[in-house]
This record gives sequence, structure tokens and C-alpha cells, in this order.
Amino acid sequence: MCNKQNDFSFRIKRLRETLKMTQKEFAEKIGRSHRSVQEWESGRVIPPENILKFIETVFSVNPEWLRHGKGKMFLKKKPESNLKFLGNVESDFVLVPVPVISGVRAGRGLYPEINNPEEVEMFYVPTKRAEHRMFFFKVEGDSMNPRLKDGDWVLADLDSSVYSGDLAVVELTNGELMVKKFREKGDIVILENYNTDYEPIVVKESDIKNLAKVISILPKGES
Repeated sequence: MCNKQNDFSFRIKRLRETLKMTQKEFAEKIGRSHRSVQEWESGRVIPPENILKFIETVFSVNPEWLRHGKGKMFLKKKPESNLKFLGNVESDFVLVPVPVISGVRAGRGLYPEINNPEEVEMFYVPTKRAEHRMFFFKVEGDSMNPRLKDGDWVLADLDSSVYSGDLAVVELTNGELMVKKFREKGDIVILENYNTDYEPIVVKESDIKNLAKVISILPKGES
């Protein structure tokens, strides 16, 4: 049992490092906690079957390699749509329709766009979030490089608490919609960019209409 755990911990860490992700980024991608990934890589815990399937689907990983160390790490052919996560994922995940928001039409807010979207995608989300108001949002521009690139998608959750330091989709009272790193400082909110060529945006709390926590990132080309 110990050998199996140690072998898996080596492979899951190698997978993450090959994908050039931090533990936190890897966790966000699959909707798990940072602590879960730490436990997998330490060998203390092996993920249940449904999580293994989810990892294999999201990253196009060869199941034989992930489970037994046989063959190549990745499948030759990627799934046609990682947004839809084709496959049989059970228990901790449920397939739900998620609105796709590329912007907010004039005169409308984020809530109306989510309640009456022009486009939806079926997506596996953690069961605990099944009733949450979630949506996909497309990243535009290079202000969040290198973490987020132009054309990437994020999955955001309006019903998850946003804390200082979190990535969030921010809707301002003037109608602007953006993805930024959220930082609170008294009654002032600083919306930070990863790209140092851009100055942070400083607003009052009253200038923010809605906040949605980013819970997963889907790089361009995987959507």
C-alpha cells in the first residue's frame, strides 16, 4: 500500500510539474483544494476513482500511466472539448449547464446575463457547487499575463466568498467587467494585474456591483 501511494505521489507531482502549474493552480483547474493536492503529492492520500477520472479527462492523461506508471503520460488525442469534459465522472461531481459570458450587453448587468444567457456549456462541477450561480468568462488582453492569457476562459462562482488575494471576475457599477486579483485595504479595493506594465485599478467598495470567485482556469485551445 505504501509503495502504491509513493508511486502515485511521484506521478501526480510529475504531471503537475510537466504542466508547469503550482499546486494551487493545479487544484483550481480541477476544482479541488490546495490541501488535497499537497496530500496527494506527499503520499498521504490517493484520490478516489471519480477524481482520477476527472484528472485524466481535464489533462488528457493516459489512465494506465497515472494509475500504474505504464505507457506515456498523455494520450495522443485530446478530447474534442475540455469544456464539456466528456467521460463518466460520478459522486463528487455533477454535470450542470453553465452560462458562457463574453461581456455584458449595454443596459444589462451580470445577473440578467447569467439568468438568460445566449450560450451555455455542460460542465462537471463539484456537487457542493451544483446550486451555485457559476459562469464562464473569457479573458481579453494581456494585463493578467503570465497567469491568464488573452483568449483563456475562467469558471467563476458568484456564491463563493472572495477574499483578499483571490482571483475574481469583478463587475463595477459603471458596467465594466474584468478579471483581476482582488485586494482589500480598508474601504478601498485594489484590482491588481499580474502584468507589471499595467497599473492597478483602485476603486471604492461602493463601486463594485458584483464579485465572482475564479475557481478554475481553462487555457486557450482547451475550450
